[in-house]
Amino acid sequence: MRQGSRMAVRLILLAVVAAATTAPALAADKGIVGTTTQELKDWRLRPPSVVKVAVLPFQSAKGIERQTRVAASAIALSLMRCGFDFAPGLEARDAQGLGTVLCAAEKAVAAEPDIPAWSPLQLADAVRVGRSLGADWVVFGEVLDLHSFTTRTVFALVKKGTATIRLQIADVASGELILYRQCQEGVAAGPGLIGSRKGTALERDAAQHCLQRLYADLCTALPTHRHDPKEDYDDGTVLSVREAWEATLPEETVAAGSSRTPGGESAPVSTTPSTSGEMRQDAQLARNDLVAYAARGEVAVEVYVAEAGMPGSLMAIIANNKGTSISIEVTPGTMFTPGSERYGRVVASKVTAARSPKGPRVPTGKIELDGHETKAFYLEAYALEIEKEFPRVDTRLQMGRVDDAAHAVLAAASVKEASHRVIQAALWMKASGATVEEVARRLSLTEADVALLAEIESSAGG
Repeated sequence: MRQGSRMAVRLILLAVVAAATTAPALAADKGIVGTTTQELKDWRLRPPSVVKVAVLPFQSAKGIERQTRVAASAIALSLMRCGFDFAPGLEARDAQGLGTVLCAAEKAVAAEPDIPAWSPLQLADAVRVGRSLGADWVVFGEVLDLHSFTTRTVFALVKKGTATIRLQIADVASGELILYRQCQEGVAAGPGLIGSRKGTALERDAAQHCLQRLYADLCTALPTHRHDPKEDYDDGTVLSVREAWEATLPEETVAAGSSRTPGGESAPVSTTPSTSGEMRQDAQLARNDLVAYAARGEVAVEVYVAEAGMPGSLMAIIANNKGTSISIEVTPGTMFTPGSERYGRVVASKVTAARSPKGPRVPTGKIELDGHETKAFYLEAYALEIEKEFPRVDTRLQMGRVDDAAHAVLAAASVKEASHRVIQAALWMKASGATVEEVARRLSLTEADVALLAEIESSAGG
């Protein structure tokens, strides 16, 4: 399939997901986006009885953290009843035992200094936590939307609940995603029952039905095992797991909803340095920055490699979840992570072009979208790790934080009007600790290039 055709298909899929996330009524066709059943079967998965899983806290961009514990509790119940073991070990295969395990996983995430409180959990971070817990698989995800509402039919008022959830399962040994899926699901209380069920109960039902659909094909792809899917989603049991989970957390954490508060103006700021330099604090991100927009749930973003090279090019398919026009900037140094440890992380330097589903690529330096519009934007990108390959074309990437060290290098390089080769050399030196001799040999730098490289390094605080 040609790249243009693939891009058009992705634009349509993302537009459908974005519409489902924001529409006040439930869509008639609620498809699943992501890993196919055949792709799951191609993994030749091991029997659940010999696989240890770590279920990490699900994240939320809309301040609904206690309900995200419901989502994690529900998927953990499915895994337990499917026969999986847990990391850390499960003392009892009941709600209390499961709650204790989930609490331990949440504390392990909170203890990681390099995971910022305001950012959705990234694949590399999730794998690292899973490895520290002794897991074979790590399960994590995000509740993108969860709410209830009342709508009027011809005969009566009907209360409904809707959920949009992303579920990810990664193999800890390889660092690759086994499953990446997202779907939207809704349930209704029915005419005449407007006062009989609370909105939170309908939201839980919607979340549990959504997770059941996301998880069902994984269950099918597993080797023969004993499992009754009908037992997976009992609201009382799910709530019992959440209560056992929260019983071992500090009171202030339970009240806030999570030990990691997601993005927003009131979110705490992470100032802990990472291996490649300090991450930019949330408060430093402009409100019109792409990472900030995504953290607030105002846009949906999918990123793929469009061109591998120096520089490379990323295609970011962005859906505006708002009904009004928006103008977004990409902060230089915004980091993107591939789903395989074979490939290195990359950082974006600027927006170069935009493309609508049926239109040509048009040069631009900014992301501009009308209300509920979806477009593809192309970003100039550079590699961070000299020892790893640039991700191949069509590799899907996860957008992460803004790397402060890379941001400083790109800002200095822009002032100096440096060439692509010099920019790449400066980033390798800053992020990977490469020597001048190493990058000069690798990129065939001239004496003038090396002199400019020293100026950039000095300006960037090297």
